[in-house]
Amino acid sequence: MPSTVSAVLFDFGGVLTRDPFRSMGEAAASFGFDPTEFADLVMGRSQYAEGSHPWHRLEVGEIEIDEYNRAVDQMMQSRGFSGFPGLPVDQIAKRVFSLRHEMVELLDELRSHDLR
Repeated sequence: MPSTVSAVLFDFGGVLTRDPFRSMGEAAASFGFDPTEFADLVMGRSQYAEGSHPWHRLEVGEIEIDEYNRAVDQMMQSRGFSGFPGLPVDQIAKRVFSLRHEMVELLDELRSHDLR
């Protein structure tokens, strides 16, 4: 029987790559921040639904990384932190964009069956 499936979609963060929220918690700890508060500042969990947080705007390409860093630095300063750590986005990106090899193998298998 021929397959009616021609393509498979995967979410990127947490599926093809490591869980971004776990990575965020690890990064927060390495900078000495409370993980929940750090995630709110850096990724905007409480504001994510409305799409106004700089992380969301960065994800969809509305702003560049420099504007994101400035905006988060301002938010951190407004909450009494001494400023945004120098390179957490780079460290987080390296952790988050670490591929899950078992998922890469699954992608290869799906492609071998002519699925996009």
